[in-house]
Amino acid sequence: MPSKSKTTGNRGEAIAEEFLRKKNYDVLAKQYRYRNGEIDIVAKTGGILVFVEVKTADLTYVSASPYGDPETWLTVKKQKFLRKSAEHYLWKNKIGEIDCRFDLITVRIYADHEDINHIE
Repeated sequence: MPSKSKTTGNRGEAIAEEFLRKKNYDVLAKQYRYRNGEIDIVAKTGGILVFVEVKTADLTYVSASPYGDPETWLTVKKQKFLRKSAEHYLWKNKIGEIDCRFDLITVRIYADHEDINHIE
């Protein structure tokens, strides 16, 4: 049985994926793994390849996360893993000259709704 944090993360990624699709992003890959890194979502919009990290806080039974705001959870170490994973994705898929960017989507899950913040 998956841990609560894994279940919450998967739910947040599904919410983020739906959010991106509604914004007309083409989702190319999910949970792309390379060594110690993982890119939650790889998408494309307007000719730009977007590597998306999703951070999810389950606030169903609490008023605030004990770990602070999910926007602050993207560490320098995680950023390095994301960059290496993105480089591998480009190499593996033989993608040459294309504009790329890294986005952060935070999802706060409440009892009656979700709050999504997309930082491009």
